[in-house]
Amino acid sequence: MQKNIGMFLGGIAMVAIISVVLALPVMWVWNAAFVGTIDGVHEIGFWNALGILFLCSMLFKNNTSNK
Repeated sequence: MQKNIGMFLGGIAMVAIISVVLALPVMWVWNAAFVGTIDGVHEIGFWNALGILFLCSMLFKNNTSNK
C-alpha cells in the first residue's frame, strides 16, 4: 500500500517538474520576444504559458502511424 502511494506521489511530482521545465521557457520567450515588439501583446504568466504549451502539443503532434 505504501509503495503504491509513493509511486502515485512520485508521478505527481514528476508531472509538476516536467510542467515547470516546459512552461517556464515558453513564458520567458513570450515575454522577452513578443511583449516589446508587437502592440497589444501583454505579458503572460506561468498558467498561460502552460496552456499555450498544451494547445500547441494538441495542434502540432505527430499523428502518423506505421500500420
